Amino acid sequence: MSGSTVELTVTDDLVIVVEDDGCGLPDGLTSSGLTNLTHRAETASGHCELGPATVAQKG
Repeated sequence: MSGSTVELTVTDDLVIVVEDDGCGLPDGLTSSGLTNLTHRAETASGHCELGPATVAQKG
């Protein structure tokens, strides 16, 4: 069984962290939805980071 968490922090910035315990993104994935999220964040002077959680993030 897999699980996921969503953390939302609002200060002067809006930070959204989405984590799951899945196996990651497969090679060759067409990530049009993720590309759109990145574009929208950059349009609003923000950024979008994708990747595996670090050991520190996993706790």
